[in-house]
Amino acid sequence: MRSFKRVSILVMIVFIITGLLAGCGPDVTDKEDEEQKEVVDNDVDIEEETGDEGIKVEEGFFDVSITIPPGMVETMTEADETEELKEEAGETGDVEVIENEDGSLTYKMSRATHNKMMQEIREGIDSYVAEVLESDDFPTIENIEYDDGLTSVVITVTSEEEFKSSFDAFIAFGIGLQAMFYQVFDGVDPDNINVVIEAKDQQTGEVFGTTVYPEDLDDQP
Repeated sequence: MRSFKRVSILVMIVFIITGLLAGCGPDVTDKEDEEQKEVVDNDVDIEEETGDEGIKVEEGFFDVSITIPPGMVETMTEADETEELKEEAGETGDVEVIENEDGSLTYKMSRATHNKMMQEIREGIDSYVAEVLESDDFPTIENIEYDDGLTSVVITVTSEEEFKSSFDAFIAFGIGLQAMFYQVFDGVDPDNINVVIEAKDQQTGEVFGTTVYPEDLDDQP
């Protein structure tokens, strides 16, 4: 389970960083951050460390560093993803990829770039939910609510019976993955990532099903 979870989180990391590198270009905010960074030499870091096998997020005044542990880096190297990310980082200049002596990799970006990343992840989730609610492909889904930290999601459906006889339960999987994306880059320890998704019957108001990610990933078809 631990290994599967680690690989799943790794896929999220590669997907998001690759998307960020491909979609971001230099802007005024980033340039201002770099100029401020040159002036302030003694900046105090606020660190959130997740342990030897976890992802480490360091937040300074003007930049954010996300360090991937050696175990995950080895998997990335086998998949030829490390070099691809380094090349894209060099092309855009938005994210610096640093190879550390212990075998870990650090992705260093301005706070503005990190904020943009988090905003894009959040907007992606909002858009996904909006599309689900507007689509005729998911007739049993009435409403989807989630908290700011994306740790709790409530999916309200027309009825338990109709929901269970449809394929709409796959919506929970999509939301669960995106919520885990968000938590990873918000600095949550991979072993502490937790997304609780409840299915609620609109007619009775009762919760009839609960899925917890990444714990229940192994149960997915």
